[in-house]
Amino acid sequence: MFKKTLIAFAITGAVTGMANAAEIVTGHTDTILTGLSVTGTNPGAANCDVAAVELGAILQNSGNAEGGNNDTISDANQTGRADVGSAIMTAADACDASSFETRTTTTVKASIEAAQVGAAQLPGMVIAGIGGYEDESTLTIDIQGAKVDLTKTVAPFLTYNVNGTGPFNVPVLDITENTVRFTVPVGQDIPPLAVITIRDVFLSATGLTGTTVVDIKSKATNTAGLDYDVTDWTPVLELKPQYSAAVSRKFDAIIDVTEKRQSLVPNTIPSLIDALDQDTFVLKVTQEVTAGVGAELAATGGKLSITSQETGGFGWMDTDGDGTITAAEIAASAMLTTTATAGADTLFAGTLDATNTILTYTTSADGSPTPTPSQTLDLEYQLVLDTTALHAAGIGNPLSPYAEAQMFEASFSAFSTAPTVKEMKACDAATGAVCDLDAGEWVLNGSVLTVPYMPFGDNTQVILRHTNTGDQDGKISIRYMIEGSAGNTADTAWVAIPTPLATPSVGGVLDIKNEVMDAIMAHAGTTRGKVAIEITTEAPEGDITVYAAYKVLSEQDRGFVGTFGEHGSSDQN
Repeated sequence: MFKKTLIAFAITGAVTGMANAAEIVTGHTDTILTGLSVTGTNPGAANCDVAAVELGAILQNSGNAEGGNNDTISDANQTGRADVGSAIMTAADACDASSFETRTTTTVKASIEAAQVGAAQLPGMVIAGIGGYEDESTLTIDIQGAKVDLTKTVAPFLTYNVNGTGPFNVPVLDITENTVRFTVPVGQDIPPLAVITIRDVFLSATGLTGTTVVDIKSKATNTAGLDYDVTDWTPVLELKPQYSAAVSRKFDAIIDVTEKRQSLVPNTIPSLIDALDQDTFVLKVTQEVTAGVGAELAATGGKLSITSQETGGFGWMDTDGDGTITAAEIAASAMLTTTATAGADTLFAGTLDATNTILTYTTSADGSPTPTPSQTLDLEYQLVLDTTALHAAGIGNPLSPYAEAQMFEASFSAFSTAPTVKEMKACDAATGAVCDLDAGEWVLNGSVLTVPYMPFGDNTQVILRHTNTGDQDGKISIRYMIEGSAGNTADTAWVAIPTPLATPSVGGVLDIKNEVMDAIMAHAGTTRGKVAIEITTEAPEGDITVYAAYKVLSEQDRGFVGTFGEHGSSDQN
């Protein structure tokens, strides 16, 4: 049966502005007639000729009188139809006009976590071409980039409306992993430019990743077996992690060594100055996916973890020095707040792991959004670390600990419980791969001295003396740069030795040459060469001096490098 389809083939745009073939889109917005001028010499709202120009069309007229500014223009935009700019004379001084309606062609962003538990549905709409689809035609939707879940996709259908009437459904004909076909019911022609939505096609979780893009194309086949309204492949779905996270404010405190490293000095950034003994961190979480059925999982809670890169870095929270960090001590030393998205989430008390290295907070979202997911998880987290209690307890208590210089990382995960328990890590938005985010660092206002040159080897005796004229004990840390030479590759930046020297700084003079040079040679994997050495002491800068020299064993003279520090010939502090 050829029916009316062959007649449709002969139509090649009788109404200027109409698309001849079908389109694949991800969204469409119904509107009333818009875009006509109401002022001026020839306002489009009262002149069909001008209206056609303003709507990007050519006036269609079959002999009706027209030519003045007293025309009656009727709104021909219809709901359920992807209207284009048109103007058609219907009588003398009267025309129907429609304005172009917005099509969304960007991909739907859906959660890879939802897709991996089989919740992702295929989005997309087919806008019928100018001939529409006659009854008994077959509409074919081909899919690439993912496969249809044949277990869940049992009754997919197409649906559309006709000027507010409907919905009208087009039932499934057959299903494969890559194709779904539908049959237009007898006596139910689909009109031109109808917006036809794909429903209940579920995607298999197999092979999906956080970079998957799903494309579709469509065609119609009439009862004579002729294809028409054939589209190109069009991307409709992009899978990505449901959440991303970014640190908008890093920890940046300075540990005051003059207060036995039990106090934080406010930073010097005017817009970010904290109170004495406080340091503020802010993490912002972003929902990266498009809300909608199958596009996301309902988040029922979250977890924020701050990890110190120094094992036991949160040990300073043991303010009384009894070897146990209580819940009360954590609460006094770290305070979490959030910015509510809907209602305020429930925030549970912070906890530390067994090594006092990871500080963790969990939250419960204010209600589980069902049956249709809707974002309620709080998305901004502010954590203030506070050494006030440590500072106060340290006065007169020699058991009170002290804060270490350390770097921090932050991570965040959201959790869902339906259709299954699922962790959704919030990583960086750019790659989706960096989940442990730089959260800043704490540094010391102690002594940092540089010995710019020191030869070492079998025929060289290194001389390094470390003098502390104060009463503040502190660890000594080393960084180095090896000079390029035979057998040694040049370091182009400071190389840190991860652990401090075994012998800490105490009042008086220390011979540190063996510990320093043994550590450098072991870390660098070399036994001879020339090196620059940076010596950091967790003590007031005015108390520390380093004397550096060397002696070639086969010679009599000593090579003097310098005395560095407050009492030396080269004051670097």
